[in-house]
Amino acid sequence: THRLSVVNAGHPYPLILRRNGQVEEFAKSSSGLPLAIHADWEYECAETTLELGETVIMYTDGVSDAANPAGERFTDARLRKALAHESGSPKTIGESLILQVRDHVAGQSQFDDITLLSFGRIVRKPDRQESGQPRTA
Repeated sequence: THRLSVVNAGHPYPLILRRNGQVEEFAKSSSGLPLAIHADWEYECAETTLELGETVIMYTDGVSDAANPAGERFTDARLRKALAHESGSPKTIGESLILQVRDHVAGQSQFDDITLLSFGRIVRKPDRQESGQPRTA
């Protein structure tokens, strides 16, 4: 079904690079408190459909808080802008974003983890059997 279901407990909103080039802040209205802050908190599940060619970016606040030697943060806005200018596979996009963060910090030690997960729906070329015919599922 190519459905993405997300329950967010205090992390930044996942970003989705849609086929039309727009960056969506997914599940913004259903983000919850960090775990164990409030014992009775009920978390909401947000769902969407991923189309071919769309990429999801999930990241920790260490990405947006990554600071350069002058103390300037990378910021969520910079990450969204960088993602909007990306194309290619989820792997390529994720690697490019991490390189941009690495270039920004310029070797400066960071106080938090920098974690970024990139995945999506890609068009695969059909596998070929030894006979040269496409493999059927």
